Amino acid sequence: MFDHYATQSIAQRLAVNGCKMEDVSGQQFYQACGDLLDAIVAKRITHSGQPEFVESMNNCAAKTNEGSFRIIRRQSAGCIAAAISLAMIVHKMSQPVSIPQIMAV
Repeated sequence: MFDHYATQSIAQRLAVNGCKMEDVSGQQFYQACGDLLDAIVAKRITHSGQPEFVESMNNCAAKTNEGSFRIIRRQSAGCIAAAISLAMIVHKMSQPVSIPQIMAV
């Protein structure tokens, strides 16, 4: 999964080498961030206190857009890749599956 506004060139190179890529950009990323918030509030996801994940979440801010929000990096903060990745994965895993599948993460 990738955001074509930030990582299009990397995604293209991975796709050429056989990796399945799925674009989660724009309004879909706003939805992914909402899905992550819902999962956290409803305690559907937990973590075991990994310091890197805690740091990534602490580096996040929110940019709002007409009743929704997306994760952005706080000014002068560090990496937020783990938080963004988690939002994309939670979004994908929250979608209904019409045909049972085994998904490798």
